[in-house]
Amino acid sequence: MRKLFVLTTWLIWGGTGLILIIYAPYSWQCTAGVVDAAIFNPQTSAILLEHAGGSDIQIWNGNSEQPVSTFGVGHIAAVMPIAFSPDGQTVLIADDKLVKLWDVQSGTLLHTLRGHTLAVWGVAFSLDGKIVLTGGADCQIKLWNAQSGALLRTLHGSPAEVTSVAFSPDSKIVLTGGYDDAANLWDAQSGALLHTLHGHIGQVTSVTYSPDGKTVLTGSRDGTAKLWDTQSGALLHTLQGHTFAVTSVAYSPDSKTVLTGSGDSTAKLWDEQSGALLVTLHGHTRPVTNVAFSPDGKTVLTGSRDGTAKLWDAQSGNPIRPLCPLLLGPQWVWLGAGLWVTSLIAALWHLQRDWHSRSYASA
Repeated sequence: MRKLFVLTTWLIWGGTGLILIIYAPYSWQCTAGVVDAAIFNPQTSAILLEHAGGSDIQIWNGNSEQPVSTFGVGHIAAVMPIAFSPDGQTVLIADDKLVKLWDVQSGTLLHTLRGHTLAVWGVAFSLDGKIVLTGGADCQIKLWNAQSGALLRTLHGSPAEVTSVAFSPDSKIVLTGGYDDAANLWDAQSGALLHTLHGHIGQVTSVTYSPDGKTVLTGSRDGTAKLWDTQSGALLHTLQGHTFAVTSVAYSPDSKTVLTGSGDSTAKLWDEQSGALLVTLHGHTRPVTNVAFSPDGKTVLTGSRDGTAKLWDAQSGNPIRPLCPLLLGPQWVWLGAGLWVTSLIAALWHLQRDWHSRSYASA
């Protein structure tokens, strides 16, 4: 993974002469593979990136030129669900039918959770960090002790493969999405099915619980996301606007804004209360695989199959830009200077040519 800069330059005439403007939004570019997961550490706002085709998980901060931490997890051949613990000290990574718990700082493997018989497609922590939730292609939903790695209980009764999982803020309810085009709310203790959320006409790909616990959000291969009331299971809003499958969904920390990523290469911000579209984030060239809000809600993170992860302003939807001399480094400052000199020479050449043209015309 490397930081990627795309320079756009303009040469304009100002009051003091020619001015070169350099615009340089940045992203992180995989040297191989695609960004299949991109999430924020809830405590430090560090960014964890996972890319298929490699063997390392990399953690970056917003201004870093190199990963601040890297640890090997073996060959990453496909999408591997990941989740930070609430304290930011550990990370869950699904690896086929296994789920592994890693120490973020040291890269040490702490526990391997064994029990699923087919691939695990969803992982989550409870808000207190004490329980791990997993679901997968074997139609099983499992809860584990995060400290010991011991299996606590299995919730039976899922009618289809489980594609995504989430906890309610109080950890009393489990939310799952499935291949049967529906999402389910379960009692985490008894395993009783509380509500089935019907309405999608395609596989539910991603689910999440609002931080205030009042609503849940589901994304689907039908190209829509839906907001549901957690108490009644009633459909509140259908978010329409993507032209391909919705691949990832997220809430802002204050629950007022929701975020969706799609196979149409865009991400969108929506008003949670009204369901209105606020802004569309354009910039990726291939499907968006993962979306997330920063812990303070001011920044949006997107990962894509184009091999990049991008940061955006959550209010305006604009890509976040570095201060060129500070973040681009000396080599980029020299490049900017070279571009400026080249542009100046070109401008002077054009001015001279125009002057000669006028001289011949007057003669």
